Amino acid sequence: MTTEPAAGDPRRFLRSGRLEAMPRRWRDKIAVTRYLAAQVLPDLLEPVAERELTARLAQVAQDPVGLRRAMVDQGIVQRTRDGAEYWRTERTEYDPDVFVPDVGRIAGDVVRLGEPAPEDDAMNVREHREPRSKGETR
Repeated sequence: MTTEPAAGDPRRFLRSGRLEAMPRRWRDKIAVTRYLAAQVLPDLLEPVAERELTARLAQVAQDPVGLRRAMVDQGIVQRTRDGAEYWRTERTEYDPDVFVPDVGRIAGDVVRLGEPAPEDDAMNVREHREPRSKGETR
């Protein structure tokens, strides 16, 4: 027993894992294109030769050249001027989660104004001066 993908899931347009025809609705086209871009170009900014990308797209789409063009037109994929290399420039909602650093902990390690700097960072921190009050000279 196979379950059908949910209404908003772009996989509902795939038959046996392949895109046979691009959906008619614009938002469905965008969803399918973003989903397949994340599948065939899993690493952001990784340059891939045109033939390699076309071969990867041919595994998942009936019209790999049209799909490649759609990815470029939508701005998900960039290419060199001569079209020899392509790379994905946009994260999608179909990418796996990425490690996000604990900014609160990192910010706690920053030297606060008016506090003495740790000795090892003393050369990298500018001296902090309190603002002058009106009429005060130094």
